[in-house]
Amino acid sequence: MDGHVLVLATLAYVLVNVLMAAPQACIPAFLREQFSAATRYSSISATYQTGAALGGGTAATAATALFIAYDNDPIGVGLYSGAAAMVLVLCAWGLRETFRVPTAHLGADTDAGTVADAGAGTTRRDTFTEQTSQG
Repeated sequence: MDGHVLVLATLAYVLVNVLMAAPQACIPAFLREQFSAATRYSSISATYQTGAALGGGTAATAATALFIAYDNDPIGVGLYSGAAAMVLVLCAWGLRETFRVPTAHLGADTDAGTVADAGAGTTRRDTFTEQTSQG
């Protein structure tokens, strides 16, 4: 019986890591598109580390405090998770859309005519509004 548990635990560990690696692998390429070459390294580092510190560093303490505050009812932790997801959605909503921008122009200032014409200065909200108004 113990051998089966070890095999199942190992398979579960591998599966979770594969599922977590898929979205994590996209983050460096995604963040590269958001910043100019002059500030890219520092900007990506600050963005990633701030998110990890605020989101990951405080999550366990906040979840425990909410669990205790709600008299051992997990609804507080669920509300906290929902609020964190809403912050994620709002941040993603404000990111620049770069799928129409040539690779050479990624991260360039949006004041340049060719880049602005290519859509580098638009947000996802602007793109959505433009698409819905056209069709």
